[in-house]
Amino acid sequence: MEEVRKMSGLRRLEVKCAQNVEYPDLPLQLEELSLNYGTENQLRCVERMPRLRSLEVINYLGPNLTFPHSQHNRLMWLYVGFNTDHKPTMLSLIRAYASSVQELRVFCTLPTGDKDFYFPDLGQELAACRLVALRRLVLVRPMEYRCTDNASSCVLQRRTIRSVFPHSVDVVCRSCHSPEF
Repeated sequence: MEEVRKMSGLRRLEVKCAQNVEYPDLPLQLEELSLNYGTENQLRCVERMPRLRSLEVINYLGPNLTFPHSQHNRLMWLYVGFNTDHKPTMLSLIRAYASSVQELRVFCTLPTGDKDFYFPDLGQELAACRLVALRRLVLVRPMEYRCTDNASSCVLQRRTIRSVFPHSVDVVCRSCHSPEF
């Protein structure tokens, strides 16, 4: 990561961190960032990235954080994977970029899946984030909980979530929708 910080022209970075290791700050000039098992410090760096357009945060295990409203308004694509313990952090991250995010992907399961990743109130919680620029919400399912095996649960969850958003927001499921994913 020390070498990465020296790359002034770097625009895209995919990071998978070892757990319980502190890393230096991320380069602030990034336009695209994928952060897997990121640290609290790295997640805080996101706030200071004025050109960030695409962000993926999965497997965050640090303390819950609160993010201020972003002053940059450039983030258009956001993918979050949160569990019940870190839901407040990810919802705060979503709210921070609510004025610019056009596509939001949320890792979640169906009622028959892992209860740490099932959120029956997901629609209301996302609607409370006031995602004014949102055009598409993608529910990303783990492969072992395919929607084709639980079609009625998937349709019900999508319908419930769709009911809290304007008709212009497309709500789809990654594992049971088109093969573009």
